[in-house]
Amino acid sequence: MKKTRLLLIGVLPSLSLAIQAQNYLPQKNSFAFGGGMMWGLGNTKGGFLDEAGKHTCAEFIMDYRHYWGGDFAIGATYNHLTGNKDGNSLRCNYIAPTMTYRWLWADNKQGFWATMGIGYLHYKDEVNYQKFKKGHLTMSASLGYEFALGKGVGMQIRADFIMSDFRYVNSGYYPSIGGNYEYYENWDSALNFLSLGVALMFGK
Repeated sequence: MKKTRLLLIGVLPSLSLAIQAQNYLPQKNSFAFGGGMMWGLGNTKGGFLDEAGKHTCAEFIMDYRHYWGGDFAIGATYNHLTGNKDGNSLRCNYIAPTMTYRWLWADNKQGFWATMGIGYLHYKDEVNYQKFKKGHLTMSASLGYEFALGKGVGMQIRADFIMSDFRYVNSGYYPSIGGNYEYYENWDSALNFLSLGVALMFGK
């Protein structure tokens, strides 16, 4: 029994170090799925964020990255934003190709990264029974910290910023009920969203 205890005392630390050594962030391809809370920062006259008082929205995130040279990656991102308050609603879908630069340390177990993207945002809201929808070219930027949980598995803590401008979309607005043409003519928006969230990532 004593020999067994001594053996365990000697083996367990080595086994623990070996397991830790196998933990690393994805190096070639990675997928991330997560979510967070998003705040509207834009001047949305007559839109959901105006009527809801810049209400906090929920965000769902999906990311893909393909690394080359260790630090740089090309990929794609998808963001779904949703908000509801007092019978009014907001739905946004954003998809874009991306470029990422990542700084790794601690034997590839931790890293900071920055991502830029230019893609398509489909905005839709319903405010006071009036519906509006519009697609627009949109820019995005993300910053984050990630750390390994296992072999090719990690967790991200991230901030995402989406920038779009709908100032000239009056002709695209159409009421679904009634004829509130004053609201139709005055709708004006510079859409900016900031989110904070977490995501689980995996790859190789």
